Amino acid sequence: MKKITLILFIATLFSMASVFAQRGTTKSLNWDLNNGTLTISGIGEMPDYESPDDIPWYEYREYIHTIIIKTGVVNIGNWAFFNCFNLTSISIPNSVTKIGNKVFFSCESLTSLNIPNTVTSIGEWAFMCCTSLTTIAIPNGVTSIKEHTFSGCISLVSITIPNSITSIGECAFNNCTSLTTISLPDGIISIGECAFYECRNLISINLPNSIISIGRSAFAECINLTSINLPNSIISIGNSAFVRCESLAAIVIPNSMTKINDGTFFGCKSLVSITIPGSVASIEFGAFSFCKSLTSITNLNPVPVDIDNSIFYDVSQSVCTLKSAN
Repeated sequence: MKKITLILFIATLFSMASVFAQRGTTKSLNWDLNNGTLTISGIGEMPDYESPDDIPWYEYREYIHTIIIKTGVVNIGNWAFFNCFNLTSISIPNSVTKIGNKVFFSCESLTSLNIPNTVTSIGEWAFMCCTSLTTIAIPNGVTSIKEHTFSGCISLVSITIPNSITSIGECAFNNCTSLTTISLPDGIISIGECAFYECRNLISINLPNSIISIGRSAFAECINLTSINLPNSIISIGNSAFVRCESLAAIVIPNSMTKINDGTFFGCKSLVSITIPGSVASIEFGAFSFCKSLTSITNLNPVPVDIDNSIFYDVSQSVCTLKSAN
């Protein structure tokens, strides 16, 4: 019986050793997993993996706590560290210029990382659901924050956005519930659909004069947003862009706007007054519905804008005054 127990014990040790010490190749690179540290070395590109099943170290991901990428590796391939949920530290060398799609998706224990300035491209969904990530700086060479890049990063309180950024993609910061303020640099042209959707603790945001368009539901459900400037460079604000921004008390619609789309300010229940510039020729369904605190609406267009009850549904006509350009 003792002999059988000893054999089983030795077999278990060999099994554990095989888990904690693994190595192999991936394209022209070598990888080695030893005692919780995954080291990737060599010269050249890491493959873009098609799915988690293609990642050579994926089955050992629960044992990965640290990742060291050696100088010579030029990119981090799609899906590379997907769901490495115990990863706390990663070292990225200056030889890396590209971080692919979904690279750190669901790395739940990662709190911060340093991205070198050599990186010029960060892929879609790259940091989605990194729920412990608190701070990050985007390198100066990156030109866009892509779709869902930081979506679901519920602990993110600080992010540095460089002047090189020209666009913020769809749902880029969706559900980043710890963000309280964000200042966007000059040069950003567009904010994508749902970009800041459900950033429930966002209090203020400063938009640069370069902004041309704000996408559908871009700031929807930002229930603590109290102030936002809308520069005159803006020509398009998508449907429901500020729906249920319940703390927004005042808004100045840019002179560059010709239309206020469906549900733009729907449910902004703290909004007290609005001024509609002379450039606005149409206001669509539900644009100001359920703005219960509205007491003053000023229309500066000398040609009356066609307004029906659906636009200001549940706004009290006995309390709210409509003023014309004259």
